[in-house]
Amino acid sequence: MCVRIVADEDKFLGSVEKLCRFVDRLLQHRRGSTLHTFDLVFTSFGQEMAACLYKDHYSFLKIVNDWFWHAVSCQVQVLFLNAFSRYIEDPSLLLYNKPIESRHLTRLELDGVSVQSRFLDFSNCPSLEQLEFHNCYFSDDSRFRIRAPNLVSLVLAKVWGMIPVLESMPSLVTAYVATSMESEDTCFENDCACEFCENYYKISGGTDSNRCVLLKGLSEAEHLTLFSGPQTYIFKMDLKCCPMFSKLRILVLDDYWCVPDDFRALVCILKHSTFLQKLTLQLSSKHRQHRERKGILVPMEGSAAILEHLKIIEVTCDAVDKRIRKLTFFLCAFHIRFSLN
Repeated sequence: MCVRIVADEDKFLGSVEKLCRFVDRLLQHRRGSTLHTFDLVFTSFGQEMAACLYKDHYSFLKIVNDWFWHAVSCQVQVLFLNAFSRYIEDPSLLLYNKPIESRHLTRLELDGVSVQSRFLDFSNCPSLEQLEFHNCYFSDDSRFRIRAPNLVSLVLAKVWGMIPVLESMPSLVTAYVATSMESEDTCFENDCACEFCENYYKISGGTDSNRCVLLKGLSEAEHLTLFSGPQTYIFKMDLKCCPMFSKLRILVLDDYWCVPDDFRALVCILKHSTFLQKLTLQLSSKHRQHRERKGILVPMEGSAAILEHLKIIEVTCDAVDKRIRKLTFFLCAFHIRFSLN
């Protein structure tokens, strides 16, 4: 059975209190029968939702937590909670700090909620294969760890607080990680060397010997997307102890990896992705005209070893500007010829 409660734009015309009564009665009527899917979406109750959160915050947190954990107890397989509200500056709905223990849960997607360290231990969810965090706040004074050893797919997008450490995921196939200025892992000092940024080393439960926050946990992926805000330093720090990506076939990167006159980050990750077959660079520009360039490997004698398996490079940009030309010249050093589509 699937239960979907949507309190989004024009999809639930009653008040917050009416929604709470309705869901309570619905779940009581079901009496704990097995669930396949449980979706709870209340992204836009407007000012009333914001007032509810601030006026009676703890009561509202308890109600939503009761619904969430009730779904877990009903052996739910797919669980989706979207509590994001544009009237609130950061995620305010805090889930109880305890691990999920379920043999049935296969997919968990959270949007606009706050979580703490114990909640991120999914080691007792052997069937969990898909895990997504959007606009979520990791609330503590040290870096959490995500333990999900059987994951096949991971999404970690627009994190608030400290970006969590990813532990080993040997079954990982696809991952999308986008860090941003909303996280605490940013540095705005022009002369900062970043290796001295204190937050990088604040890891809950001890310190990793390789001091790798994201890349080590992603190293088994076959299809990887890595985006980063310009002031976010996690990838820069992780590259100092960059792991080998022995299974990686498709890699998608953004502007962060293609700074003109300094392509060290790009070179580093390519050197550690020896079986890479396709590289896509998604670059932004102030221009509107959309054009796409594809780089094709020319199998010449003496080609760089790091490109042994690479068949195609796609550079997607709004316009061919000075930065794109510098990138083109740089890649030409690796015997890559560009054809303009």
